[in-house]
Order: sequence, then structure tokens, then C-alpha cells
Amino acid sequence: MLCRHRHSTDNAVGLSYTTGPKLARLAAKYRPLAPTLRDLVLRPDTPLDPNVKDMIVRQLDSAERRLAAICG
Repeated sequence: MLCRHRHSTDNAVGLSYTTGPKLARLAAKYRPLAPTLRDLVLRPDTPLDPNVKDMIVRQLDSAERRLAAICG
């Protein structure tokens, strides 16, 4: 997931290497993005092959489950 924040790009890659209270804070930050990104990917005017859309949606579903587990 990419997210623009204060003149830098934040793609959540650091989440895999984060522990402690910061992990829950970051998970809560990214969790709301998954449904929005899913909706954008599934739009009819998104120029991706259906199999690519399906793969991205599966990845977003997996990310959403992981983030939900972290958030509790």
C-alpha cells in the first residue's frame, strides 16, 4: 500500500519489521486503506486484466486480515 505522508512515500514495508506499540499504531493507520484500494482495483475503468485484479484483491484481503489481527 502506498500512502503520501508529509512529502514522503510510505508503503508500509516497515510494518513487517516493527514490534511493540508502534506496530499496533501502524496497523491501525493502514487497515482502513484496504477496502478503498480494493474498490479502486475493482472499478470497471481500472486498466488491469481480470486475473491481475483478482491477485491484487487476494493480497489486499490477506493484508486486511493480518492488520485486523494486529489491531485486535
